[in-house]
Amino acid sequence: VSEPKIQIQRLKTRNTWNDAEIQKRLKSQLPLAEKVQRANTVIYNDADLQELEKKVAGLVKMLNDLWQE
Repeated sequence: VSEPKIQIQRLKTRNTWNDAEIQKRLKSQLPLAEKVQRANTVIYNDADLQELEKKVAGLVKMLNDLWQE
């Protein structure tokens, strides 16, 4: 999950969509708050790739520890 400003910037960087297309696509998705509410686990992706990798590794470790109990 990332903040809307970050989502928009990433979409602009990755795609050739204009602002109207980006808004259309974001509005077609569940709101971020609802996604978070429905999720069992949420990884906030508001930093760089290295930070995301640390968060994913921590989640993988936590899940492995749970499965080994």
